[in-house]
Amino acid sequence: LKKANLWAPGEVPVEKIQNRLALRQLLEARGWFNESRGPNCTSLTPSMRGVTRSQAQAGLRGGLAAQVLALRGLRPASDVELDAAEASGRQAAPAYRRLELLTPFIGDVAELA
Repeated sequence: LKKANLWAPGEVPVEKIQNRLALRQLLEARGWFNESRGPNCTSLTPSMRGVTRSQAQAGLRGGLAAQVLALRGLRPASDVELDAAEASGRQAAPAYRRLELLTPFIGDVAELA
């Protein structure tokens, strides 16, 4: 249960976490949701489906939002929508990171049970 991408030593990719959370907020504001898997504290991938690594690294305003919205048949985001999504991502990232730190401990308890 201790996945390397959740509990790896080194620098925390805060900007990537913020971008993914902002993208999720942007999609939710547009009414998009994934019916096959409900979101949880570590399930950010449904919003990233169809995105290459280079597009993800470009950031929300660098083409990530436009690509994801286009893949889902949604109109491009306005600056106001992007501002709101980025603010939401910055606000939610610290809580997400704190919850993420509990993953190894929960995994240990589950393995012992």
